[in-house]
Amino acid sequence: MALQELKSIDIMSTAKLYAVMVGVIYAILGFVMGLIGGALFGGLAGSAAAGGIVAAIVGLIGGLILGLIAGFIMGAILAFLYNIFAGWVGGVKIQLK
Repeated sequence: MALQELKSIDIMSTAKLYAVMVGVIYAILGFVMGLIGGALFGGLAGSAAAGGIVAAIVGLIGGLILGLIAGFIMGAILAFLYNIFAGWVGGVKIQLK
């Protein structure tokens, strides 16, 4: 099969895909960091286990929201830049099945 050149990327679909990917990664990282941070510092205010669970849930939700927003913006910017640069130097060569 012949290689085809990817000349442009749809900005909105790329932004949505990046939002989901980065949102999931940030949610996982936020959960883990909240769990660790809450377990380490939750004992100062009371139960370390309760502090860890609350911090993990806050980290999960906060990470998801921040990841969705950051991923959407990053995806839109990168797709926009790809379209500009692909016009200058050519796009990525891909094989479609």
